[in-house]
Amino acid sequence: MLLPKKKSYPAYKKYVEQMFKSDDLEVVEAAFLIVGAVTEGCAEYVKRDLKFYIEQYIDNGLTHNSLEIRRATCYAINQFAQYLQPDILIWHSKIIPGLIKILEDKDPDGLTSAVITVEIFCLEMNESIVKYLEELLPKLIQIVDQDSTPLAAKRHAILSISSCAEAAEGKFVPYAKELIPLLGQLLNITDVQHLEIRAVATSCLASIVGHCIDDAPEVFNDLIAQYVPEILKGLKEIDHPILREFSFTFFFSMASFMGENFKDYMEELLRLANKAIDTIRAAALDKNENDDLEADSDEEGLENVMVNENLIEEMAAAIKCLGEIAKACPKQFAPYYKGAVEQLLKSTEHYHAQVRMQAMIGLQNIAIALAKAEGDGKVIPFKRGLPLQRKYNEDIEEFIFIIFYEKVLFLIEDDPNIDMVRGAVECIGELLIELGPGAVYQKLERIVEALELIFNNETTAQQKLYGEDDEEINGEILTSATELAEQIAKYCGDEFLPLFEKLMPLIVSFIGPDYPEDDVAQIVGVLGQCCKHMPTLAKKKGYEIL
Repeated sequence: MLLPKKKSYPAYKKYVEQMFKSDDLEVVEAAFLIVGAVTEGCAEYVKRDLKFYIEQYIDNGLTHNSLEIRRATCYAINQFAQYLQPDILIWHSKIIPGLIKILEDKDPDGLTSAVITVEIFCLEMNESIVKYLEELLPKLIQIVDQDSTPLAAKRHAILSISSCAEAAEGKFVPYAKELIPLLGQLLNITDVQHLEIRAVATSCLASIVGHCIDDAPEVFNDLIAQYVPEILKGLKEIDHPILREFSFTFFFSMASFMGENFKDYMEELLRLANKAIDTIRAAALDKNENDDLEADSDEEGLENVMVNENLIEEMAAAIKCLGEIAKACPKQFAPYYKGAVEQLLKSTEHYHAQVRMQAMIGLQNIAIALAKAEGDGKVIPFKRGLPLQRKYNEDIEEFIFIIFYEKVLFLIEDDPNIDMVRGAVECIGELLIELGPGAVYQKLERIVEALELIFNNETTAQQKLYGEDDEEINGEILTSATELAEQIAKYCGDEFLPLFEKLMPLIVSFIGPDYPEDDVAQIVGVLGQCCKHMPTLAKKKGYEIL
């Protein structure tokens, strides 16, 4: 991944093609592993050859007699699913049937590889997964239900079911009705060595509640509600970070489903979430004092104490719980706003990026919740364009333009983590979509200043980047920034044009042969949409853009 891609990838491909033709099965296995490994660093190049790899090698690898080759093929597909989205999805008819067949594998390692691949691949498939559910789900359920199944395979089989549920959404309901009793049985697990199975069963129920049953409330009322006390008991009484993480996920999914009817659970859930956040934060500080740990991160200026990664996941889920419950139950949440905001602001200074990310999204959700509360549970309809037809009340504007933007703009400009910069930009975009131009009009100049830093590679995080392999990560930030500029144009119209004219030369500079084709196409599309949303731009700059 540290070699120049333009020169190294053709060499990889040349030797891999020779290796695939070998009569030595270990060489063929190595070829699949190399293709998978190279995908992360050379995604743009592998995308161009994806048809070749699928038709020539992947199709045969999934049905090969050699267990090692089947496992190596699964690894390559895993890498494709992670780094070649959405291009890989069009090949589901070549991949899913082969994976279903491998789920009959009697070898524990082969079975585990297959269910992990199903989990990763199916998550992004959307409704195209539905045609496979009738054949796929019984095999996954059988893997879960058999006592002889290795724990790793059982865990990933349940997570694969979650992926299918999230992809199929409402069309998963007929299968959910048969599946829920099995998941309910797994909630009775108390053996410490098997608690992770209980945890992922809780996560699967969360996926069903969060993605599948909006139009089928009877599934919750008749089947899932009976298990809520057991999930709450696990959250309160069992010392297992992964179980608590997924229990928080279940309850904020339940809040989104129930809305203001979640009020009977709200106080206890918020208490448990705050307790988890405070306990994990205190444990980190105690660990630092007792173990005399030295700083183990390059994120300067932030609290910098390392704790167990599972605890971080739990803390992030608890933080997310605060914002999601606020957004789901804005009127009932009123007594808790002040405490939640204090907790979220404190968490934006945590050393771990995932915690900061969830805290930032939580602040975004608090802003949305405040606007919903003003509108008796729904955001009051707004009109696009400036000047504003209607402002939000003084308290909401104070929260958005002082508290929210002070934090989010700091994270864009000064946070050392590259994903945080992208996430902060996307938070502004999400708030704009939810609340309209009233969410940005006072801070347009500052937002544009932050975008200029991104386009000039001058944010703290971007200045820490080096080498060719970081260009793709940087490209993702640039994509998010151009999309935000387009969203502002869409919701603010021609009044945004004077500020957009500052950005346009910077945006146009990324159109050229030195940048990935997908990024160039995206930027061209953004410019076209901006001309649509700001007609004066087309009149003044149309020729220059062309």
